[in-house]
Amino acid sequence: MSSSVNHDGPIEITARGTDLQLDKEEPVTESNDSADEEGVDQPAADSAALRELFRAVVDAICDGTREAFPSSPAPVTPSPPAEVDPQFQEYWHGVFTRVLESAASPDSAMPRYLTAPAPAKKFSIKLFDNKHPGQCPCCLPDGEPSITIEDEGGARSEDLIRTLRDYMYCPDAAPWVHVMDERDDVTVPLSNALVYSVDWMSNWSDENPEIYMYCCPWDQYKVMTKPRSEVVVVNGENEEQEGETLQNGDAVAL
Repeated sequence: MSSSVNHDGPIEITARGTDLQLDKEEPVTESNDSADEEGVDQPAADSAALRELFRAVVDAICDGTREAFPSSPAPVTPSPPAEVDPQFQEYWHGVFTRVLESAASPDSAMPRYLTAPAPAKKFSIKLFDNKHPGQCPCCLPDGEPSITIEDEGGARSEDLIRTLRDYMYCPDAAPWVHVMDERDDVTVPLSNALVYSVDWMSNWSDENPEIYMYCCPWDQYKVMTKPRSEVVVVNGENEEQEGETLQNGDAVAL
């Protein structure tokens, strides 16, 4: 299996996976509202159409991040965008390593492959710096994936976790993310980054699925993971809301 990731340029990562064929109850989805909306066709149980088994992997990543956040070290100093705090990177690399290890446990929710019945040979991830309220993935800017997993035998659950870990929590480089507000494909480094939400477009015939992960700096994570009903988006510069000073377009938890 080979994985390519885009930092300032392409970086090749080689990884090996272990076989995982484990089941559990249908997980609570972190995102992809469009797949559950009334009127959206779902594949029949006996259909040969693509099934999105990666929901369990998304849950593990988001749940693992949420659970580990309270114990996360704050970045020692505000880092320039392209630099990272070694202690912060080491902590979160360890968090993802534990998520990866849990995938091999007997009661894991992880399926062996990311899709079924035919494992996808190519699986892509795009990282974005923000998610607008009500944003549909179909409206996202075009551009090259941040991470691409390719395996003739099929992309596996642990491949996704391992490659995302090695990309986001590299000891000497910040991940590069797509800028949500740019019409053209613009990427910027985002240090001290955490994944706070995940989206995808359900396409039952897509042999090369792609998911979209939204990232924010560590100090914005609590706000970005609040329920939408508890967040106010404030327009205008330096507005006061609930005792906090907000910049243009910031969100604050009520």
